[in-house]
Amino acid sequence: MKRVAIFFGIFFLAFGCAKDNNEAEVEKLYTQGQIAMNQAKFDSALVIYDTILKKYPDHPKNDRALFLLGFIEKEFLGNEEKARLHFNDLMVRYPKSDLIKDAKFLLSGETPKI
Repeated sequence: MKRVAIFFGIFFLAFGCAKDNNEAEVEKLYTQGQIAMNQAKFDSALVIYDTILKKYPDHPKNDRALFLLGFIEKEFLGNEEKARLHFNDLMVRYPKSDLIKDAKFLLSGETPKI
């Protein structure tokens, strides 16, 4: 019985810590992406957000990465087609995301009402 408890303790430490490390890594990448955007290094930000999607495909905040990819492409790089692809991917993969409303607004080309 003692061995079973030790096994589960080690298992939890190994995989529980890995999950925490992954979360810390993802948050670090989001921070780096935001810094790149603030410094107008949009190509670098795109690489960072794309890295999040590829390295952590099941992360619960991937809707955010897809939205930011579309936002950068549309608002900063003027690439409507790539933006549309990212926003459409967001809507298909994360239909309940809070970011869909914003993505649809950006796709509509409407001017914000003040």
